[in-house]
Amino acid sequence: MKKYTRSVSQLKQVTHCGEAFAISRGFRGPKPPPRPWAQTVAGSAFHLMIVEWERSGRTKDPIDLFNAFWETELEEMKNRQPNLNLWMRPPRTKSGEAAIKNVYERFVKRDIPNYITRCLEAEWEVFKLPDGSPALEIEFEVQLGEVTVRGAIDRIQWWPKQGMVAVEDTKSGSPKQENDARQLGIYRLGAAEAYDIDLTHGRYWFTKVDRGSNWVDLTRYTRERLTEDYQKVDRIIQEDLLLPNPGENCTLCDVKPWCREMGWLKPGEEL
Repeated sequence: MKKYTRSVSQLKQVTHCGEAFAISRGFRGPKPPPRPWAQTVAGSAFHLMIVEWERSGRTKDPIDLFNAFWETELEEMKNRQPNLNLWMRPPRTKSGEAAIKNVYERFVKRDIPNYITRCLEAEWEVFKLPDGSPALEIEFEVQLGEVTVRGAIDRIQWWPKQGMVAVEDTKSGSPKQENDARQLGIYRLGAAEAYDIDLTHGRYWFTKVDRGSNWVDLTRYTRERLTEDYQKVDRIIQEDLLLPNPGENCTLCDVKPWCREMGWLKPGEEL
């Protein structure tokens, strides 16, 4: 029987809007041109900064680290889409250049200083893997029936007072979907099977609003449940059972112009 590889984010993407998933992967015709978000650039640079800062024993300057990763990630994204007019931007932001500038300043002036302060004040420490390395951006692969799921866990924490090992995933965007803990659930299984770590709880940390989500008991995410979920998602994709889900997410959807429900362009037409 053929096996398929899925990412940990595909379950959320498919269920949030099947049409956006289909368009972005070329299921509806030619793929639309890349429409990057400056937020995505900053989020990638921020994640890389966290890992390097923690691995340095928190000795390296986080702003210097962020700047280096920001330049690399921004250059890569500009190579993918050099036309900044096609970049996504929030409402009332006049240009792609302005969106890039605004996001950069937000991270350097607010998000990074806030995050570093929270880490220095926190009771947790980075969990150590059996080989002594810090549990940061650790990769895993689990086999769920015919479906292989691969991913990387942002950070596993050790909370000494509570005697708790927990997973925390850093988000740089809006907390609107903070109650969707399915990503944390697959991390629990990945940590257990790849590293023999029992994660009982998890949460997201939202840099934009400088707070964490509520802690979630992850024990409900069993291998049986996750196998059923991912096999269903795989079937939805393989059989193209992907439908639009109109709603508030449409406002900032990068493939909206080509959407059968909300768009105005045919597949392959230029924006």
